[in-house]
Amino acid sequence: MAQQRRTGDGPPPGEDPTFDLAVPLPADLLYRRCDPDHLPFDLCTELVDAPGLIGQERATEAVRFAVRMRRKGYNIYALGDRGAGRQQLIEDLLRHQAETEPIPPDWCYVNNFVDPQQPRCLSLPAGRGAAFDAAMKRLVEELRATLPAAFERDDYRARQQVIEQQFKERSEQAFGALQQHAEGRGIALLRTPMGLALAPKRDGRVVSPEDFEALPADQRERTQREIEGIQGELEAMMRQVPLWEREHRGALRALNRDTAAFAIGHLLEELRNGYRELPASAAFPLALISPATSRTISSTLGELHRKLVPVELHPEDAARRGLGEGDAVRVWNDRGEVRTALRLNVDLIPGVALLPKGLWSHNTRSGTTANALVPDSLTDLGAGACFNDARVEVERDGPADA
Repeated sequence: MAQQRRTGDGPPPGEDPTFDLAVPLPADLLYRRCDPDHLPFDLCTELVDAPGLIGQERATEAVRFAVRMRRKGYNIYALGDRGAGRQQLIEDLLRHQAETEPIPPDWCYVNNFVDPQQPRCLSLPAGRGAAFDAAMKRLVEELRATLPAAFERDDYRARQQVIEQQFKERSEQAFGALQQHAEGRGIALLRTPMGLALAPKRDGRVVSPEDFEALPADQRERTQREIEGIQGELEAMMRQVPLWEREHRGALRALNRDTAAFAIGHLLEELRNGYRELPASAAFPLALISPATSRTISSTLGELHRKLVPVELHPEDAARRGLGEGDAVRVWNDRGEVRTALRLNVDLIPGVALLPKGLWSHNTRSGTTANALVPDSLTDLGAGACFNDARVEVERDGPADA
């Protein structure tokens, strides 16, 4: 290989000491041999990577400064050519910073049966999240087999039949008593395809419309008054039927709840026992929810509702704390407290405390609302309100006066 100069590109050949026309390059200029014996290592993997990017000390320090920022709303934007190592640099710096920080907890999202649109977030010690996930999967598999079997047992069907029979007997006794009362006044209570009907009765037989018209006027008037009186009693009884049906459905729901609790209670207790030592579950075992009410969906017009608004608990949770309906209670956690009255609610899931949102200071004894019990953290984007899981405890707060 030789170097050659084009005509007119500089001094004539022979006058430039750097380049000579058609002079071969020696082999030692084309190749430099490196003796491995002179290298202080055997394998390249033994070498320590050079810190950061060569020649990018200011960029590296800027990333380190950004990583140390503790306020929300700050971001890192790295600009550079493709292949310059931006992502690797940031990952290395973040990894190095993480090694100096406390190990973060595991975050697990679980279903919120009260409001499925707002799942609950559980904080577990590092490494416990995977075990909790596996335990929940085993629990679900157990429930799939245990729950159907519980509702196929003979004792469940027997209790269900008792409830059905009690409702049937209650209805029949009420109609039977009214029927006897009507017959004593010469009125027949008839069941027709259109429902119940009343008709005059004589000598054990229903009087036809023609025979009724043939009766004396005073007797017809007296019979008509008797029919109107019985009709009022019948209407009053018919108004009770929806209440009886509601009680019937409530008894069936309670039976189903008791049957399910008996069948799976030991499974849930076994799962809880594995996490009772955690501070959140031990100190504040109740999950606080703050739904809208039938009166308000926010604090707008809250000044019009001046009454004390109670916190609601399932009767089992209240009994476990020695509390009853109307007791003065203190709802508290490590953030604040709300002092109000207690209301029992069988429709609540055990382990849940309900305190409606949109309250004003005059709605509680302490002048505080659920806002005193929830975190005040904001969203990363836009610094807006975000959903937070809040844990509380409820205890007696002196005698009730409401």
